[in-house]
Amino acid sequence: PMRTLFGTVIVVACNSTLQLERLHGRNPDLTLEQCRQRIASQIPVEEKARKAHVVIRNDGSLKSLKSQVRQVKEDVANIVSGPHRGMELSWLVIGFGALFLNQYTIN
Repeated sequence: PMRTLFGTVIVVACNSTLQLERLHGRNPDLTLEQCRQRIASQIPVEEKARKAHVVIRNDGSLKSLKSQVRQVKEDVANIVSGPHRGMELSWLVIGFGALFLNQYTIN
């Protein structure tokens, strides 16, 4: 699924109270109950975080967030430019190619 299609999955997460406050702040036309329903209709943030390669916590200050983003940017750049660059995508393409050939081979 997601981890197979993308080389590096990054999730920005915060606690549920802050998530609700921010959603309502961006959408003042929604009631708090509508905001809760919108959040409930999505995969829970902590589940997304468990599936990610990298999690940036956005519960603190802007300074802390910027520091985390800088570090993640550096880490991901090192991964992308490293010796295994593109390997996951290469195997994915080979896998889809094999499926395609098997499905459309004329006997």
